[in-house]
Amino acid sequence: MAEAVRALPQEIQDGIEMFIWNVKTLEGIKRKLELGVRVIPAIALNNEVVYESTIPPQDELIAAILKCKDNFQWGDAGGSPVYLQEVTLTGFKSYATETVVNFKSGIGVIIGNNGVGKTNVLDAIAWAVGESDLQRLRCQQYGDLFFSGSQEYPPSETARVALTIKLGEDKKAPQVKLTRQARRHGTEEFFCDGVELTAAGYYQKLTELGLENVTKTVIRQGQVESFLQLGPADRLRHVKALFNEKMDGDLIGRINAHFKNFLSILVPEGGGELFLVDTSGEPGLAVEVVFPGKGRKNPLLLSGGEKTICSLAANLALFEELQSPFYLLDEVEPALDWIYHHHMQQLFKKLARNRQLIMITHLRSTIELADTLHGIRARRDGTSYAKFYFDMDERILRAYQCCC
Repeated sequence: MAEAVRALPQEIQDGIEMFIWNVKTLEGIKRKLELGVRVIPAIALNNEVVYESTIPPQDELIAAILKCKDNFQWGDAGGSPVYLQEVTLTGFKSYATETVVNFKSGIGVIIGNNGVGKTNVLDAIAWAVGESDLQRLRCQQYGDLFFSGSQEYPPSETARVALTIKLGEDKKAPQVKLTRQARRHGTEEFFCDGVELTAAGYYQKLTELGLENVTKTVIRQGQVESFLQLGPADRLRHVKALFNEKMDGDLIGRINAHFKNFLSILVPEGGGELFLVDTSGEPGLAVEVVFPGKGRKNPLLLSGGEKTICSLAANLALFEELQSPFYLLDEVEPALDWIYHHHMQQLFKKLARNRQLIMITHLRSTIELADTLHGIRARRDGTSYAKFYFDMDERILRAYQCCC
C-alpha cells in the first residue's frame, strides 16, 4: 500500500497524509463527544462535505482514496480540524485587564517589542491546557502567575485564562470554552462551557478534545536545540517521558521517518537519521545528519544555523507523533540564514495544512507566513495588551514596519 501511495504525484500524497491525520483526530473527538464532525476538511468529494458514522482502518481509507482519486479535489484548504479560536487572559502575569486574542486555523503570528508580554500569551495557553510545572511556565514561585500590580492597576487576586476551541472549519462547527482560574491563596477552579468541573474532569475533557499533548508541543525561546544537546541515553529517556513510556517497536521508526521527511524539506540535498544505539550497556537514541559537501556528522559538530535546522526537524518529528492539534513556537528561527528561512517557510506551510501553528517572531520572513497577525504592546506602567489583530496581507506588513 505504501508503495502505491509513493507512486502518486506529491500533491496527492500530501492530500492522503492530511486525510489520514484529520480522520484520526476527528474520530477520537466524535467517538467521545458523539458529535457529527467533518471527517475530510481538506479533501472534498464533488464539492460536498463528507460525514461518516464509522471510520475504517487506515489501509482501507487509502485503498478507497486510490480507487476514486480521479474524482477527488485535492485542495490546499488547510488548517487543523480542531483549533484555538480565542484566548482570554485576565490577571495572568503582565495582563492586568481582560485581554482577548483571536486566532484562525493555520498560522497565527504574534509580534511586538522585547518585554511586552508576547510569551505570556503562550504561557497562558499552556497553563489553560494543563501545564502546572512552574519552571516550564517561566515562574519561580506560584505568585508569579498573577499580575503583580503597577501604578495604574492593583495586584490581581485571581488569574484566569479561557480558551475557545473550535471543532472544525465550518462556521457552524461546534465550539467548546475551557477556563482555568487560580486564586493567590492556592485554590483553582475549572470550567467547561460555564459548568464547573473537578480538576480530574477538566483534564479528562482536554483528553476528549485531543488536547492532552499540547503542553508537549511547545518550543520555548532559546530551547530549540535542547533535545539534540542531550546524550543518547538521556535523549531516549526524554522520548519515553513524552510518550508515557509507551515505546512500541515502531515508534522510533515512525519518528525517524518524520525526521527524514522534515530534513528533506529543510535541507533538500541533505539527510539524516534517528536510530537506537547501545551506550555502555544502556540503550540510547543517536542522531546523525548529512549536509551537502560535509558528509555524515553528529549534529552537535555543525554550525549554529545547521544545528538549529536539525533541532527543529527533530522536535517537529516528535510533535508529529504526539498529534497535538496546535504547536506553540517561540522564536525558533534566529540562527537561520535566508536560504534556511525559505526552506523553513515551506515546512511550516505544509504543517499548517492539518494543524495550527501559533508563533512568536521578530522576523519578516516568518511574518509573511501568517494567516493572522497579532500585535502585543505594553503600557507605560508595564501592563500588556493586544494592540491589533488582522488577517494577513501586504498592507499589514507595511503597518508592522511602521509601528514596530
